[in-house]
Parts: sequence; C-alpha cells; structure tokens
Amino acid sequence: RETPGLKKHLEPPENFDQFDLSGFPAKPTNFVEQRLFDEIAFANSPRLKAKAHEKLANYYNQKGDKERAQAEQSKADYWEKQSE
Repeated sequence: RETPGLKKHLEPPENFDQFDLSGFPAKPTNFVEQRLFDEIAFANSPRLKAKAHEKLANYYNQKGDKERAQAEQSKADYWEKQSE
C-alpha cells in the first residue's frame, strides 16, 4: 500500500537537477536549439523540467548520442513522477 504524499520515484537519477549540455553547442546555431536552450533556462517546476529534459533527450537522440539521450530521458521520467 502506498503512503499518501510519498513520491512514486524515490531514487533520483544521477545529476537529476542538472541538464547535460556537454553535447549541445555553447551558442544555439538554429531555431530548434534556441527554443530548447530557452526552455531549459526557464524550467523552474517539475513539469517544465520534465519537458525540457525530454526535449534534450530527443535532441541527443536525433544527433545519435544515445548515452546522453538515455540519461536525459531518465531525468525527464524522474521529474514527470515528481509533478504527479
């Protein structure tokens, strides 16, 4: 039985509170990167953090960077659980 108010995902992934931008350009080079950069900058709630991590995961997937994509998706899943 679940305890009321207890978060469903108690073990956060490594660096759950950080966006891994090591594979992202220092300055966005196109509109898609600029929008993602802005979403990351304004992610100040669990739901917005979940969305921004998921979009960063998608960005890395499109670039073929599966390791970063998987790590960012884990963070997105964590923040999504926190927003429920």
